[in-house]
Amino acid sequence: MRPATDSDHVVLVSASGNACRFMPAEEKTRISPETGESVTTYVVRVQGRISQGVSGMKLSGNDKVIGMIVTDDFDTSVLTISKYGMAKRSRLGSGEMLPLTEGGTPIVDESGDQVFERDGYRKTNRGTKGVRTMSLRDGDEIVSVRQIPDLDDQLFMLTGSGMMIRMVSGQTKETLGKVTKGTRIMELRNRDRTGYEDEIVFVARLPSELISAGETLGEEE
Repeated sequence: MRPATDSDHVVLVSASGNACRFMPAEEKTRISPETGESVTTYVVRVQGRISQGVSGMKLSGNDKVIGMIVTDDFDTSVLTISKYGMAKRSRLGSGEMLPLTEGGTPIVDESGDQVFERDGYRKTNRGTKGVRTMSLRDGDEIVSVRQIPDLDDQLFMLTGSGMMIRMVSGQTKETLGKVTKGTRIMELRNRDRTGYEDEIVFVARLPSELISAGETLGEEE
């Protein structure tokens, strides 16, 4: 559960690597099947305390929602981490298609048409499967979704065997493409690199403002 304002966007991320982004307070107009009149409602309508609620994201098979981001800051970063130690950090963005430029000069294709690029996570309808946000290897799945408002925030990753690693959020590589595998932040493969001998089971974020002044990360013992 997260508090939200009318200007906030919600991003739901599933274990299989899909992301569904919508704005709960956005107004939608539909035609009433009973009266034929135009009716204005919200993407997520206000309901009573014991109501069933509405579908936020459509899931297939044994898939499940791993995390939820609620924010109105388009410059915030969304970090997804998989159980086999892969991480992908992307800017939330506006979700709109923007002209692609290089040094302030618009980029055009061979036909002379302006090239556009999507700014961050694309908005989808509530209750859909969403779009692919991270490419995963066979058997891998997302185990953590974190909003990173400050790249000086620190991350703690814990594995099933009890190993822990601590790192600065800014050490993760920011990626522009949505369908990428990300980069490896923890080596969990076996010696022959033919399989995995451990997996991440928990991730925690320590906000930078809670870190003592002058504290630095020491070498792993």
